[in-house]
Amino acid sequence: MTQSPRSRVPEGTYFFTVCLADRTSALLTERAETLQAVIAEVRRTHGFVVDTFVILPDRILSVWTMPGGDADYMACWSAIRGIFEQSVSAEAGSIWQDRVKAFAIRSPADLERHRRICRDAPVDAGFVAEPSDWPHASYYVADRARHAA
Repeated sequence: MTQSPRSRVPEGTYFFTVCLADRTSALLTERAETLQAVIAEVRRTHGFVVDTFVILPDRILSVWTMPGGDADYMACWSAIRGIFEQSVSAEAGSIWQDRVKAFAIRSPADLERHRRICRDAPVDAGFVAEPSDWPHASYYVADRARHAA
């Protein structure tokens, strides 16, 4: 598994793109609840904070902040990808592309730009008319929780 050449900073905030090998697959949205549970499990173990995420049929876009003293986001993604793959695939071979694209967030404006990328991705891909209509995203989850309270 390779990664984009970017600096690793403990307590750093990063934007990630993680893709399926089969870019025509809808596996991630078909099994979104499983994927979200796996991310939550790995987050509890590794202590990173998920700022925002969106699950598209063939890829995940996410912004995380790593915990103090830790910059090993690849260990987190390896765990997420491995656990999810084991739970959904009995076939040999990886369902994932080798590369995890990781970009260090460098400023508040950069953070906001990457949050917008996550928010707007389902609209840009033509899946929904409004970001709030996409059920596989952190803002949708937060909005549901606010209305349930």
